Amino acid sequence: EAQDFPGLTVEAMDAEEIEEFCQSAGYECQQIPADTLAIPPEANLDPLKSEADSEDSQRGSTTDLSAAELESLRRRLENLL
Repeated sequence: EAQDFPGLTVEAMDAEEIEEFCQSAGYECQQIPADTLAIPPEANLDPLKSEADSEDSQRGSTTDLSAAELESLRRRLENLL
């Protein structure tokens, strides 16, 4: 809303079309029944995100920063908005 995007609408899609797209992109596809909590399979994890996470853990994460440094970063990010 803040960026003037139109409201969300539900669109019907053909299940076969979705399965074909997932397979062409190298993703596993399965239908989840309504009102069910499902955890995505590990095969669908974004490899770039996983690499970035492991690099962060190797060189230290933002939790290594002091409270004052974190507060300073928070204020700078808020000023960007």
